[in-house]
Amino acid sequence: MNIWQFHRLVTDRLLRWGAANVIAGMLLQRHRDPLWKGIGAQSAGWGLIDALIALVGGISTQNKIASLPNPGDEQAQHKEKSSLKMILWVNAGLDVLYILGGAWVARSDKGDGVRRGHGLGIMLQGGFLFVFDFLHALFIEDVR
Repeated sequence: MNIWQFHRLVTDRLLRWGAANVIAGMLLQRHRDPLWKGIGAQSAGWGLIDALIALVGGISTQNKIASLPNPGDEQAQHKEKSSLKMILWVNAGLDVLYILGGAWVARSDKGDGVRRGHGLGIMLQGGFLFVFDFLHALFIEDVR
């Protein structure tokens, strides 16, 4: 697998995750419990943002490939691999901050479950994204 194929794989996975979260979040919004509504709101919101990031990333990658005289060139692929690897590691670090922020929001609940639900939703999304970014940052080493 070359870097362009890997990039496509990452964006496709993120798009699917985002779409699944939008659907799950919308379903959870129908729940009566404010905790689940909060988790659902976070799921739908993060899912929409993840899907948009994936779509924009996919378009950007296609434009980059089209603009290169030889996208198969080893130097071009190495540059893209380094760039994507850095993005994934930075995102993994940010994901830890999302988890911590979600924990803070959850702990500041006033007893009705609303903030706890939003905080748990943030923690779930941040946790998934941490695993997603961390594993892809590791697996990028196998890309030729």
